[in-house]
Amino acid sequence: MRKFRTIVLEDNLVHQGILKYLLTTRNHEVITYDNPSICPLQLTPECRCNDNERCADIIISDLNMPFIDGLEYIRNQRLKGCKCKNIALVSSELNPQVKKEAEDLSCKVFSKPYNVSDIFNWLDEVEHSMDPEVKLSDWYSC
Repeated sequence: MRKFRTIVLEDNLVHQGILKYLLTTRNHEVITYDNPSICPLQLTPECRCNDNERCADIIISDLNMPFIDGLEYIRNQRLKGCKCKNIALVSSELNPQVKKEAEDLSCKVFSKPYNVSDIFNWLDEVEHSMDPEVKLSDWYSC
């Protein structure tokens, strides 16, 4: 069974721990950041992955975090040509404008408190759609 890599950007350590536990039970390598501005993907001027590799299979980001919010992080990754297509935004403060902007960035949106079955259903869909030929890149140290 292929191991998936998920980056979780969440400053609330309880929510971060819950997501890490849930993802680990699904055979995900989970890399967490409580401050997205220190994530190596944020610090590079452009995506360094080749066409047949990804830094992560999935990125899950909270909206309200220190230094840079989740939407800004995702927007920056898209502008850099990030090859991770499976991105979700979670927040307890989703208004229609934020939700629309996230969806315009092709993000799945989950409201806090989130329903675990909704996240698992999304993960089922994402995991089954991944190309097995795509490799995980380690250009950055996790």
